Amino acid sequence: MPNDFSKLDLNLLDLGLAKPALRALVIAELYTLNQVRKYGLEAISKLHGIGPTAIHKLFPK
Repeated sequence: MPNDFSKLDLNLLDLGLAKPALRALVIAELYTLNQVRKYGLEAISKLHGIGPTAIHKLFPK
């Protein structure tokens, strides 16, 4: 189910991402921050629902 945020890791939820960004991660089956970072910045930025604010939170400088 696309809105099943219960699978998301607390470290990911603690970032305070907007629901469209969280939904995009669930649809892509990326449930942990480690999975997101392994997936990569370029691939994550192409997901529908992931905007500049989410990118900044997921990949801080």
